[in-house]
Amino acid sequence: MSERARVMGRVAVWVAVLLAAAALPLRAADAPKAATAAGQHVVRYVATLGESADGVNTLYLYFTPADGGAIRKLAIAGNAQQKVVFSDRGDLIRVTLKPGPSGSDVVASAVPFDGPKGLKSPRAYVFEGLGEQKVGVQTHATAKLTRLGQAREALIPNRTALGGKPAPDPVILDRLKAAKVGDVVEVELAPVAGARNTFNLLDVDAYREPVDGDFVKLETVKEGNKAFPGVTLLVDGLPKTYALPGAGPGSPVTPAGAAIQALVKRLRPGYGVRFVARDDPRSTLRHLQVDGQMEPSGGGEFTVVSTYVRVDFNRSSTTTYVYVNPYANRAADQQLEFGVSRVCNSADEANRLKITAVQLQPLRTALANRVVRTDAGVTAQERTQWANAYAAWKGAADEAARVRVEQELLLAAQETSLRWRKDFDARNTIMRSILTAEQLDAVMKIGKPKRSGSSAD
Repeated sequence: MSERARVMGRVAVWVAVLLAAAALPLRAADAPKAATAAGQHVVRYVATLGESADGVNTLYLYFTPADGGAIRKLAIAGNAQQKVVFSDRGDLIRVTLKPGPSGSDVVASAVPFDGPKGLKSPRAYVFEGLGEQKVGVQTHATAKLTRLGQAREALIPNRTALGGKPAPDPVILDRLKAAKVGDVVEVELAPVAGARNTFNLLDVDAYREPVDGDFVKLETVKEGNKAFPGVTLLVDGLPKTYALPGAGPGSPVTPAGAAIQALVKRLRPGYGVRFVARDDPRSTLRHLQVDGQMEPSGGGEFTVVSTYVRVDFNRSSTTTYVYVNPYANRAADQQLEFGVSRVCNSADEANRLKITAVQLQPLRTALANRVVRTDAGVTAQERTQWANAYAAWKGAADEAARVRVEQELLLAAQETSLRWRKDFDARNTIMRSILTAEQLDAVMKIGKPKRSGSSAD
């Protein structure tokens, strides 16, 4: 059996699993979703897209709630279109909404969020210090937390200490003592049974930006005569090993840790991931997700974006058309391509970076060697499976169902992404090898997209 046939078979299996998981009742395809009410709100930026209907051009803001959730779409008021900030996806922005002429709210302004950038993580809070609270017969140390104007005091679970007396979990307490008031921390909270608006603090760590990596294999982490389950990921071209959550005594597996353990069993070599790890006492995964997302493409439709593929959908009244295209979607890959394109097309940039004619020729050759095997090997049956899965995602009955279907879509897209990984990796390796370390760093900087737009008053 050829490699293409094996890949096609695996994709068909993934999409079949997706459809089974997504057997959900469908809503009307484009039923308007309830949007944020008029007033000021902090939300997470997704995109700004212009759309035309019946000869009228409208600029739309796509965003999600600050704490995560489905992508929402609102029109931007005509007199506000020059005042909207175009941000990086996932960054927090502050929007002002007002009633529009059609009865739906519209965006009156959008400005950068003026608080800590780390709060873009739905799990992030500002640490405000330690406290104490009595629940039932036990007294608990607490972590005082705030997030976007809301305060929360989370209980540090008690453990049995020397002498049989309860004492705050020493691992969590030590992490909190290492934090300063005002630091952004990421937490995992769980509601306390029978106590309204009361939460246990299951995990806490300093906020860290997620890192791109590629799954290599399941691994065993060895420390002396001890062994822990882990994974090897390729990070910046180098293999690194990380323990899974719950490794070692005194490290209970939280729900988030259990989700990581379940996800790694579904990954295959070459799948792209985004992750956060910490070192205490060993490098341990704290967050893991499949690389990719759903991006708005206009007209109420979305694109499945994976590491090296984009799956686009275009629906008519009777048919959903599916387009599977190779595309490098990671920021580092795009910066490299855009930066190389700049120096290849600008003598001034090439001279400033001291890139010689001897270097420029192979750079131009590599840049021209684009991966263009659009829709290669995609069967009619596979297109139908993608179309049905997309309909299930759009029609998910609730947020939890939507999240489950979206993960299956991204896993299926990762399998498709493998078709072109070697081509993109080889092309990028050639371009990087032509440049010196200093030139490469400069090329990556000029390849970083510039933000446009301005702040509203």
